[in-house]
Amino acid sequence: MWNPASAVGFFYTRMAEDVVPLLDTPTGFRLPGDDSVQIDPEQFRLFVIALVDRYQGANHRVLRDLLGGFVRTTLGLAINAGIEVPDASAELLADGRSRVQEMPR
Repeated sequence: MWNPASAVGFFYTRMAEDVVPLLDTPTGFRLPGDDSVQIDPEQFRLFVIALVDRYQGANHRVLRDLLGGFVRTTLGLAINAGIEVPDASAELLADGRSRVQEMPR
């Protein structure tokens, strides 16, 4: 994942925490304060599954628009970490895979 001190890392981790109440599922992220993120892989997997389910089940266009880029980026992170999300649509998975190339290893 990106360093939380970078603009992208800061923005992503903040967005993830802001989505938690919508999903009622924690991210699995812990920010110890040393410019790193510790991730509980199982909790992150549950977060990703809840996020994809919420996004794919949403009938509200604005909600889907607001979540769209975040969902695809999160899927990229999950794919990069070897996490499978079996219920994600082929389109979402393809978009997530395309983002992996832009992510740090």
